[in-house]
Amino acid sequence: MSNFLENRHPEWADKHNRWTYTWENYSGEYAKHDRVKLYTANKKKNVESFDEYLHQKVQAETVEAYMERIMTSDPILLFPTAVDSLNGIAYSVEDDTQRDFGDLGDIDDEESTAYKLWHDADRKGTNWLPVMKQMGIKQTVFHRVWGLVDGIKESQFMDEDGEVVSEVTGEASIHIIDPMAVVDWYPNHNPTQVIVKEKADMRNSVFDTEGDRERDTYIVYELDGWTRYIDNEGEPQVIDEGSYSFYRDKERTQRCLPIFSVEIPMPRDVGYLLAIKQNHIFNAKSIRDFSVRNMSFAFLQLRADEAQYQEIMSEIKKGFRVLRIDPDASGDHDYKSPPSDYLTEAGEILENDKSDFAESAFKMYGDSAKQVTATEIIQKSRSGIEAFLSLLVTSLDEFENKCLFLLEQIYFPDEPSRWGKANVTRSQDFTPKDIDEAMEKVSNTIRNSKQVNAMSTFRAVELLNPSWTEEEVQAEVDRINRESGAIELPSNQVGS
Repeated sequence: MSNFLENRHPEWADKHNRWTYTWENYSGEYAKHDRVKLYTANKKKNVESFDEYLHQKVQAETVEAYMERIMTSDPILLFPTAVDSLNGIAYSVEDDTQRDFGDLGDIDDEESTAYKLWHDADRKGTNWLPVMKQMGIKQTVFHRVWGLVDGIKESQFMDEDGEVVSEVTGEASIHIIDPMAVVDWYPNHNPTQVIVKEKADMRNSVFDTEGDRERDTYIVYELDGWTRYIDNEGEPQVIDEGSYSFYRDKERTQRCLPIFSVEIPMPRDVGYLLAIKQNHIFNAKSIRDFSVRNMSFAFLQLRADEAQYQEIMSEIKKGFRVLRIDPDASGDHDYKSPPSDYLTEAGEILENDKSDFAESAFKMYGDSAKQVTATEIIQKSRSGIEAFLSLLVTSLDEFENKCLFLLEQIYFPDEPSRWGKANVTRSQDFTPKDIDEAMEKVSNTIRNSKQVNAMSTFRAVELLNPSWTEEEVQAEVDRINRESGAIELPSNQVGS
């Protein structure tokens, strides 16, 4: 058998490094990466191979100075702040979400399956909503994330009569899989084969000194079941397997996998672009801060002959910088500092870059969203950010609904009539809901406009009753006109 475990999908090969780079900029791992890896590289006198996030100046920066800058650089977390803020807005309307677990039960019923899933969605103790929030964050960062629904866990044992009995030891679960872990799939759309690479603890217990603590394993998902492999000296070796049956529809006409991908249809990889922007600011700030640090240490100029100079130098602690000048020159010893005027301008540029990041981040997500929604979906949002959030919550609904449909198949495998009852629909109205403030603004607008006769009765009734249909508004306007005996002017003539 050829070693298919080494195969990589072209999309994975093209984007793997970008996904890793983007996630490390979001998680802050990039800062640890530089500190640890570059410290190790310095010990080996091999810095260039680890120059990934904080870049060494090509000219006039020694390895020692570079290492000092690494250890004194302050991490920048503008990108994660933008991502978290967007998801904060998306989840601020969670109370308006319409969610029904169908025959899985009620989340408030402690005996129901829904209750168990709601309080432990991933078999790690994470509640359902936090898992969905993690999904939103990763979608915003990667734009493409994979989901997996794992079946009920059972253990088998032999009873007193010698019969093999199965016992449920764990509920079904849902899992978010980073795109870096899904190394290959076929075909490109609606795949029927997917390979996931993960680390597994191969030990039997803490006393096992022979098994690998972390071993690369590969799970191949196919329509009939899954198989776990290890790479045994270039040959795939099966170490575990299982079977399942999942379908795309209630009629069971087409099989599917328990693993699926969900993506935000945006034309640009905005997460990656913002990670690059953050890294630029990180480097600019590092240079600015290190320059300030250098300017804080003045140079001591000594007026002395060679013997005097050596005598003074022997008494100066290590780390002081000293410049020797001609002893015959006039003047006394003094300190010399390089001009630092350029630092003021550099600092202003840096601060402008930082303050513009949030606006740029929101605009990039918004613009990318508008480009796709203008041609592919009906745009109901009032701004670019709402356009992106609309795409985000739609992908979250898709992810959660696919999970629910697969979960129904796990718990009711022979009852397709019970499939498809569980569903979720999130609100796409991200307008802040301060009712008192909103009504006060409407009242002031109407009051002020009426005073100058600048608003039609139709518009006034429409503002006071935002949920009414046009027919209902018109009926109320007709009633007001009849009672007042007024003749309503056309709206395009009012105030003209």
